[in-house]
Amino acid sequence: MTGSRPAWMAISGLRFRDHDDALRAIAKSLRDGDGDEMFFDLLAEQLDPDTSRNWIGTKLVVRRTKGSGAPKKAWSDIDLAFFLSLHVVIFEEKAEMVFAFAKQKFGYSRSKCAEALRVERKNIKDDPENFERFKKTAFRLRELGDPEFQLL
Repeated sequence: MTGSRPAWMAISGLRFRDHDDALRAIAKSLRDGDGDEMFFDLLAEQLDPDTSRNWIGTKLVVRRTKGSGAPKKAWSDIDLAFFLSLHVVIFEEKAEMVFAFAKQKFGYSRSKCAEALRVERKNIKDDPENFERFKKTAFRLRELGDPEFQLL
């Protein structure tokens, strides 16, 4: 609940309030863990590309950022970058062991994994705030038992 209002009302704000204020309220509810079943159902309706109409009458659409915040094109395999960042950088597992798992999981050579990790470390250095949020989330998901966030 955001204040005294149910969290789902943040989503209804997309129709009845300033969009930026509504998005801030939704983000706050997500960060605070205030969402209830109705909140998540309404959010899913906003995001699902197969849902054409909903009672709020709005749709959240993903678009790429412009300028320096745009995604880097140096490395295209986001799954490998995520895997390496999670296990080597965040959970501090041995790089060689993680490379071996990555070879099995993704089929990449050790040198390709090493290059991907180098690029990922540069990306982390360029955006430390985003990395810290990711790190906090990763440890929380590991605590909750999410299988993607467990040690190898």
